[in-house]
Amino acid sequence: MVKTKKESVGSKVSRKQAAASALASVRAEGLDPGIAEPLLDRWASEEITDAQLDEGVRRIVAGKSLADLLGPVPA
Repeated sequence: MVKTKKESVGSKVSRKQAAASALASVRAEGLDPGIAEPLLDRWASEEITDAQLDEGVRRIVAGKSLADLLGPVPA
């Protein structure tokens, strides 16, 4: 079934919803969300771009720091 443009727009997932879903997946896998949470929070708030999010994910997987990408992370 093909969605009309109106149906597609109405079902668009917000960045906040996508970030919450990603964190839930991390938790469901039994992983510590503490590393991904600051990255996803900043992406959801549109403080970083999609490209920066992708770079952050690559760094997390590689075990590298996010400090220069995110700057200071509030406690």
